Amino acid sequence: MSEGPLTAGKLNSRGASLNSTAAHHFDGRLSVFTHTTSLTEPLKTTAPIQAGLRIVVYLQGQMWLKAGNAPEVAVEAPGLLFGVSASLYSRVQVFAPCALSSVHIQADLDFARAYLHVDTSPMVRRAFDAADAPFFEAQAADAAIQAVAGQILAVSGPAGHPLFQAAKALELMALVLGHEGPTGCSRRPRSLTPTEQGRIEAAHVLLLERLDTAPDLTAIARRTGLNPSKLNRGFRATYGMTPYAFLQERRLQIAYRMLASERASVGEVALAIGYSPAHFATLFRRRFGLAPSSLVAARSSPL
Repeated sequence: MSEGPLTAGKLNSRGASLNSTAAHHFDGRLSVFTHTTSLTEPLKTTAPIQAGLRIVVYLQGQMWLKAGNAPEVAVEAPGLLFGVSASLYSRVQVFAPCALSSVHIQADLDFARAYLHVDTSPMVRRAFDAADAPFFEAQAADAAIQAVAGQILAVSGPAGHPLFQAAKALELMALVLGHEGPTGCSRRPRSLTPTEQGRIEAAHVLLLERLDTAPDLTAIARRTGLNPSKLNRGFRATYGMTPYAFLQERRLQIAYRMLASERASVGEVALAIGYSPAHFATLFRRRFGLAPSSLVAARSSPL
């Protein structure tokens, strides 16, 4: 297994810091890396690509990759990168100057074939058809993929539970390898013009400005030059859900991370994301299958 892709890159000297974690499972045949930082200028890394199967989900950020003689690929969050390489290859990778948050799953090829039966995936078969060249493919990350990646990010680090993380890594691989959407990372549906897509993305930014207050969708639509109906349809086409559902999912993901990694109570987290404690507990249990208090108790409990 190779080291995390950013550990060999040198971050810029303008104050950006990298929060990086690494965990290895199944005797090192499955590895999970997470990276969170905010770049103030482009970051370039040239560490070689090691042999193996890899899935990288970008929850924030934008990246360009050139590996060996394979075509260049670009990923913009929320997006994912799937790759297979049979041996060591050169790499040039550039990250855009913005917030970056990513989850990397790397698996030994023999392990992936023998125990995960990845050969049944059309995506993997396309990779093996590439013969001696490394294979990389970029896609949009749907809501389910983003949710599992967010859970992995939430429990990363020394305080995380290894069994939970390994299970979520396998779940993420299953979601990605079973996801056969179109290649390429453009998130603009054919039903939207580039101008309309820009307005939907502007509405997305406004929607997430204040997580602790109820959104005024009529005002957001007006500020972005859309009517409420077009806003809803555009959000469904771009993000797979309505603005309200998207905001709820983002709130619950943030809450999960806070409860898993910070010294915050259930009540404090509920108020931080705009819910009453009782309503928050109901939504959280429905979304994750456990009470929020369970995560609070797990912070100080051994696995």
